[in-house]
Amino acid sequence: IIGALILVPVLYAVRTVRWDMFLHSVGITLPFLKSFRILLIGNFYGLITPGRVGEIGRAYHLSEKKVVTVPTIIMEKIVDISSLVILSLLTIVIYFQNNLLIQTGIFLCGIAMILGMFILTNRKLVFSIMRFFGIGYEECDQFTQNFRKLLCNYPLVGKSFLLSLLYYSINYLIGYFVILSAGFNPITLLTLPIIILMGNIPFTISGLGLRESIGSLSFIYLGDTAANGFVYAFLLFILITVIPGIFGYLFTLREKKNKK
Repeated sequence: IIGALILVPVLYAVRTVRWDMFLHSVGITLPFLKSFRILLIGNFYGLITPGRVGEIGRAYHLSEKKVVTVPTIIMEKIVDISSLVILSLLTIVIYFQNNLLIQTGIFLCGIAMILGMFILTNRKLVFSIMRFFGIGYEECDQFTQNFRKLLCNYPLVGKSFLLSLLYYSINYLIGYFVILSAGFNPITLLTLPIIILMGNIPFTISGLGLRESIGSLSFIYLGDTAANGFVYAFLLFILITVIPGIFGYLFTLREKKNKK
């Protein structure tokens, strides 16, 4: 467990570099530690919202216009989800070929991501949603233009995807340490991308319950127990999300205090 904890800051350092790449592409340069701190704050916001949508709150800790910063956060999330979908599909092809429930869940996640990208690149659809929040057509137009530029920057997307593979390689290593500490069947490590992906579905706060249910189901399918699957999914959540989220909460309080 100590080994897993040591890797968590490395995990978020890689993710910070990935987000910084998108920020640099729109002309925003931040000190690494500031980006790291804002990322942890966004993680805290994501922790207390369904599907981690609260991570967009990072934009409110940047002085630049939201129509510029929010697309970078969304793109970072899209690359993240895309990586999880691909890794989950590989796991399904190898071990879950006959599990219709898990296959359907991954398929729906992929469709939702594609549909989301289509909506975000269509200024009329974006405006039809954002007008309820008092956001004008001109701002929506700027948002879609900035999002399209990021989405069509293929070298940038390719580099961020490679960083995502490094990011999830570290996740796998953390998961392996958890399995070693608890004495689970090592083959269950392959359930990691499916468990994390399901935790991003906006059904419950931070995916609580859904993620653990998928963990239990996956473990049963691989010949382990439902209880072990629940514990594995919950420990991953504590290590990868909750502990960094606590630091994000402390940074949020500190910024609030400094503003006063």
